[in-house]
Amino acid sequence: MNIRFTLNGQDVLIDVEPERRVLNILREDFGYFHARGTCYTGECGACTIFFNGEIAPSCLIPAFTLRESKVITFEWFSETEDCQDIIKGLADAGYESCKYCTPARILVIHALLENNPRPDEDEILRALSGMRCYCSDYTSLIEGVKNAGLIRNRRR
Repeated sequence: MNIRFTLNGQDVLIDVEPERRVLNILREDFGYFHARGTCYTGECGACTIFFNGEIAPSCLIPAFTLRESKVITFEWFSETEDCQDIIKGLADAGYESCKYCTPARILVIHALLENNPRPDEDEILRALSGMRCYCSDYTSLIEGVKNAGLIRNRRR
């Protein structure tokens, strides 16, 4: 099945089985490895991407739904000022995480800050509740998200 969609701002056309998962397409066909396949049930959050402007687990998205859609991966997002604001905010708070979950976590934080530039602790925890990696402490993560929001607000 031929499917045309926008990937990281570029129009692409792929010939793919309609039931194939977007996670596998991104990794195997396009070489975008920051979306990680761990649970294949949408539970861990490691495969998070932006799908039509919303965060989504790429392991659950079948290829046929890509038709005329827009997909943004961490590889593209990592080049933006918004991403750099988040990285700086987390670093300033002393937040350290494993390299496995960081890309997806940053995308989730971006989505949160886009909807709420000054989230409180409960809002941050709720937004990140779909991330199943427990590699770091939540105290510095919460402080880092708040820092990122302040940095972003000053820049904008």
